[in-house]
Amino acid sequence: MPKNSDVKTMTESQVSVKEMILHTWDQEHQTTLRLLEAYPQDKLDLKPHEKLRSARELAWVIVNSEPWMINGILTGKFGSEEGPKPPETMKDILNEYRKTHKDMVDKVKKMNDNDFNRSIKFFVGPNQMRDVKIADLLTFMVRDQIHHRGQLSVYLRIADGKMPSIYGPTADEPWM
Repeated sequence: MPKNSDVKTMTESQVSVKEMILHTWDQEHQTTLRLLEAYPQDKLDLKPHEKLRSARELAWVIVNSEPWMINGILTGKFGSEEGPKPPETMKDILNEYRKTHKDMVDKVKKMNDNDFNRSIKFFVGPNQMRDVKIADLLTFMVRDQIHHRGQLSVYLRIADGKMPSIYGPTADEPWM
């Protein structure tokens, strides 16, 4: 049992929703960078099934999901356009991801804590939109990127790349 002096009060240990989202987003961004950096350049056209995207296209989805979501939150309009075609090299994809991520984090940092409790219209099903809190949309964005990163990790293994640690050791990056 901790002593009273060892227990922080709620006020001392509270962090804002904004701080929690930014912290988690940064951690997941670093992990995604490691995966993208590990992907073999000569296997960007890998497409394991006819219904799947190529590795290049999937990596580009990760890059473009942040500006799609953040700009949609800020304008209240979520476009359905596919956006620009992915660059030819992983180096260019990574450069764009780093730049875009920094720009999007800066936009979110400018939002005030109350913005995170505000609701806007967002897709909740086929042809359905409802009010969704901005904090929930940002959390969804991070989880969606984790989902796409998971897909790309399968491509990486198929491409015979070395799997970096994501949430623990891998056969290529053991911890012991």
